[in-house]
Amino acid sequence: MNVETQNPLLSRAPLPISNWGEWLTRWEGVISLQEMLGLLHFGFEVEMYSRERNYTWKDRILFYLSIADGWTDDWHMYTEEDREKRGRDQECAYSVRPTNNDNRVRKTIPQLRREVATKAASLVFKQLIQITVEVSGRCRPEPNPEWESIFTDDFFPFLRHFFRITERTEFSNPEVMNLTTGSAINSHVQRFMIQFLTNLAQAMWGWQEPSYYSTDERRERAEALRARIEDAKPWMVEVLCRCRESAMLEKWLLNLDGKCLEVLASVALEKDLLRDGRAETVEAACYDGSPLAWLLIRHRVLSEETKRRQGITETNQREQEARGRRAAEARAKAEIVAAQEKLAALQKDRPVSS
Repeated sequence: MNVETQNPLLSRAPLPISNWGEWLTRWEGVISLQEMLGLLHFGFEVEMYSRERNYTWKDRILFYLSIADGWTDDWHMYTEEDREKRGRDQECAYSVRPTNNDNRVRKTIPQLRREVATKAASLVFKQLIQITVEVSGRCRPEPNPEWESIFTDDFFPFLRHFFRITERTEFSNPEVMNLTTGSAINSHVQRFMIQFLTNLAQAMWGWQEPSYYSTDERRERAEALRARIEDAKPWMVEVLCRCRESAMLEKWLLNLDGKCLEVLASVALEKDLLRDGRAETVEAACYDGSPLAWLLIRHRVLSEETKRRQGITETNQREQEARGRRAAEARAKAEIVAAQEKLAALQKDRPVSS
């Protein structure tokens, strides 16, 4: 190359991707790992507006969630054809250089798919966490339209599916899909997800219906939202238990309904299936060190003590009301006696007519 060769960029116009519709078109056309990772990296910087379709922020989040689904295990990235090739020992591997690593490694197609899925998972939950704000040093959701829109029926079911509970097998207890605790988990992605889920839980138990509705439509929308949140609480309890964040349930312990307590008890009784099977009772699970069983026992104690104190309060209120009635009756009788005495005195002082 001649040292005076013109910069090759001068013959090109590096235009930005104009909108999400164009981004999707480009995504459909790329086949290389690096191009996919690059598009994902800048996907959230692209404008949503498109003349072809009225995209919303949910469309982008849901697309990233669909790419991220299964990011925790290579096996989730296998097609039936991939499994057949693996079974015949015909699986191909390709040489790649991991980020921040000088050594090249060989990866199969499912492993490369998982790399793309991990990138999507990291980016999408960074965005979801941005819906929350820092308050008093802790990240918690503020009441706002974005949080409420997460619970709508065109978004929330997909979120629940992403964190769906897997089936129990002969050798393993159920797990939370995309949130397992194996050694191969990418820790920063896991932290993003758990932070989002704990904030989502706070929003679910902290949500309150408005005291006033300007229209019947707003009332119906709020009622549907409340019903959707109540229906999802047992699922959220199980997710928190299985991702070892059950301690935050303590603040809502007395607000857990029967379905939530059933889920809590079911997970509390689980043990290592290969060794111990299941605990027979909550007390036995507590003896074995289960923090979930301890939560259930604490719930029982708090409920009984709350009822006892409520009974005392109600008894005191009844006694106070009875004392008030007796005092009122005594005052009324005293007033009557005083009136009678005054009347008698007046009659006594009245001159007798001749």
